[in-house]
Formats: sequence, C-alpha cells, structure tokens
Amino acid sequence: MHQPVFAQSNNIGMSLGIGSMHVDDAASNDETNTSWTGAIEYERRFYPSFAVKVSGHIGNASSVKTKEIGEATTSERDVDYKAISLSAVGYYVLSQNHEFYLSAGVNGNNVKMDPKSGTSTDKDGVGYTVQAGWQYHFNKRTALQVSMQRLGLEDIDINTANIGVTVSF
Repeated sequence: MHQPVFAQSNNIGMSLGIGSMHVDDAASNDETNTSWTGAIEYERRFYPSFAVKVSGHIGNASSVKTKEIGEATTSERDVDYKAISLSAVGYYVLSQNHEFYLSAGVNGNNVKMDPKSGTSTDKDGVGYTVQAGWQYHFNKRTALQVSMQRLGLEDIDINTANIGVTVSF
C-alpha cells in the first residue's frame, strides 16, 4: 500500500452541490424536484484511515409538476433547509495522491417548506447524513473532493453531487 502524503490532522473544506429532493408525501409523486446545497466542514483525522467530521449544510430545493416541465410555470413547493452534522469518515488510500472515502452520521436540521397551495411548515428534526467520494491531493495542504451525498432531513431527503476544496493544517 502507498504511504499517503496527505495524512494531516486538521482539515477545513467547502463544497457546493446540485441534485434532487424527495418529499415524503403523496403529492410529490408527480413532481420533479431539484436542489442545491453548500457545506462548510471541519475534519479531525485520528489515523490516516479514520476521521470525525462536523459539517454545516445549507440549501434550497423546489419542485414543479412533471407534466409542466418546459412550460412557464411556478414551483409547486419551495424548501429551504439547514443542518449541522457529525459524521465518522473512513478513508481508503488508492495512491499517494488519491483516496476514496465513506462517511455516515447524524444531523440536526431545520426545514422550511412553502407549498404553492396549503400551509407552510417550519420544522426542526434529527436525520442522517451519508457520503461517498474521491479526493485528490495536490500537495500536503490542498485537495479536491468529488462526492455523492444524501441528507435525510425532516420530511425530505436531499441527494446531491458535490465538488469541493479542502485545506489541511
């Protein structure tokens, strides 16, 4: 196995993502949903193959009736969300500069949903966070991340493809 050049103890990062939203109600079955997310993260590596990560997530999602795609239409619902998550991260070194990672954890979240018709909601809840990705280290201090992430929030799930940058110190 290759010795990682990048096993720094402290890492901070920022990422952006785009993807889809799933709402836990019958009305969402004929809707197409899109979402974006942003995250700021702090990670503490205890070993080259294990870390703990704290992340702050913020994002927005909206949906339109599937049959109305391509027409001038307003969204059926708008969702704003924020979450703070705590995750365990496992790393697998692929080469000196490449590694694969998996993370899983819990989050505390707030979801504000404004439907086109009906009552707006503002709920706090506890959910889950899972992520799988690849990281390329340019040097000991800077890395590029590409990942898939799922945030399980109060009444909704957010699936995104993310790209980000991490700085080590």
